[in-house]
Amino acid sequence: MSDPVDVVGLTRSLVDIDSTTGREGEAGRWLAAYLRTLGFLV
Repeated sequence: MSDPVDVVGLTRSLVDIDSTTGREGEAGRWLAAYLRTLGFLV
């Protein structure tokens, strides 16, 4: 069984990244890296 995800921590991390219109790239890169650590192919 896998470890549970800290949804509050995940949300806080994403909200802390400036991802206003035209600046979504950093949030996308962060999320892709996070998903890779969980074993997802991104």
